[in-house]
Amino acid sequence: MRGYAKVAPRFWSGDTGRSLRAQGRDSLLVALYLLTSPSSNMIGLYYLPLATLCHETTVSLPVARRVLAGFGRLGFAFYDDDTEHVWVPEMPRFQIGEELKAQGDGDGKTKGADKRIAGVERELMAVKSCRFARDFYAKYRDRFSLPSLPELENLPCSTEAPSEVARSQEQEQRAESKEHEQGAGSTEQEQERAHARAVVPASPGTSGNGISAKGDWPSPTALVALWNEEAPSECPRVRDLSDGRRKAATTALKQYPDREHWRTAIGRICRSEFLRGLRPSAEHRNWKASFDWFVADRDGTANSLRVFEGAYDDPTRRTTADRRPTRTATNADAIAEAAARLHAQTAVIDAEVAE
Repeated sequence: MRGYAKVAPRFWSGDTGRSLRAQGRDSLLVALYLLTSPSSNMIGLYYLPLATLCHETTVSLPVARRVLAGFGRLGFAFYDDDTEHVWVPEMPRFQIGEELKAQGDGDGKTKGADKRIAGVERELMAVKSCRFARDFYAKYRDRFSLPSLPELENLPCSTEAPSEVARSQEQEQRAESKEHEQGAGSTEQEQERAHARAVVPASPGTSGNGISAKGDWPSPTALVALWNEEAPSECPRVRDLSDGRRKAATTALKQYPDREHWRTAIGRICRSEFLRGLRPSAEHRNWKASFDWFVADRDGTANSLRVFEGAYDDPTRRTTADRRPTRTATNADAIAEAAARLHAQTAVIDAEVAE
């Protein structure tokens, strides 16, 4: 793990920063994480499973995929689902520099060359199985004075198009449009698709019928849309907002009307293998958290509140995760808390000196 990472102040005010900010705070969070992740390296091409990204940023898997798809369209970062590698193309410029020079002698050897050249080559060859390795080599071979690497030179470049996440979404959209144009699909399939769109968000923050889930808050429909968008992929989606579910959701929203409470609670399911059905017990062999369970009460306490408070967090993660600031905490809150602690410590020191 690297001891430090560089993030330029222009990250917040440059063209890329503004584009990321326009996509929402999740995009800013994940972008900053990609630049400073414990898994990252100086060349910006490294192994990063989505489960790790979700755990360390607390975003849900659907949100992570949506954000990475947006990064691919912007050209900020690309993700390879097959090898679980991420590439941030401009990251080496800030972590290493604009160029690395090799000083050749009469024999053509790189005597006196920048030692980082060998480091870049080593990092690149460690990820040569990733389809972005060739792209990196093509982009930085001359800038970083990299030697000839036959293993990479004969491979095709792959990032002229968006990432795999974005590409798969675009293919699905084109396929669905083609079906509608040709009138394909049975009546039953069309009815099922239309019924699902009634509660499943068609785009982030929007329900299938075009009603803004955030603007319509609080309502059972908005809560269902939030669940379908933010819950981990292992948890079943709601396809029918029945009267029973509507009643349970209404009761739950009366207790906790704040949208951020529900967003944080749903996101925290990612911290529990038990809730995602990955750690079954003798009594719960095929069980995983559902929307119905999430909004229900048990012994007078809402299940969602237990999740929110970390009662189901994995034991190995709970102690460290609970020491981290929650996503709802602001920088101002953190600064105020630190100032209060410093003030208290100063008061104790002053008292000891006075004695």
